[in-house]
Amino acid sequence: MEGGKPNPYFDEIRVPGGKAPLPAWDLLRRTVFYKVGHHCSHNATLKKGGLDLMNRDDLVAFIPLDQETARNQGTRGWEMPAPALFKALKSRTNERVVISDVREERTAKAQAAGILSTQTYVDYFLVRTHGVTTTVPTRSNRDPNPRLNYPGYISQS
Repeated sequence: MEGGKPNPYFDEIRVPGGKAPLPAWDLLRRTVFYKVGHHCSHNATLKKGGLDLMNRDDLVAFIPLDQETARNQGTRGWEMPAPALFKALKSRTNERVVISDVREERTAKAQAAGILSTQTYVDYFLVRTHGVTTTVPTRSNRDPNPRLNYPGYISQS
């Protein structure tokens, strides 16, 4: 959902296993986990028709970004995350924004939402029960293989 790029699938999107295409606005309003595009640059996320439609109280945003690498790009570096977008994401998610940079601390609200992070990965588990999507509280990041300890986890391998 990067800004400035036409998306021919915006009106209706086919969901695997779905009976019919769904309107994009409906999928956006159901979003509980949003992977922010383009390392959270200034053109990463549409505000109108994008972030403004993601209105769930449990929304979490994930930004794949190494901030030091971004600062060292080009002659002046790249400003990532983009300040205005980062501020809007924090507001929309109630501070549940995670940057994959290992030097970035998780906010207390991100941790309370069940986000587990170590030096090598970030995990966030979603479980759908009785038509409701919820998170699974994480265990300790000292656990050698936390995925195997959650009854709702299904291996994708």
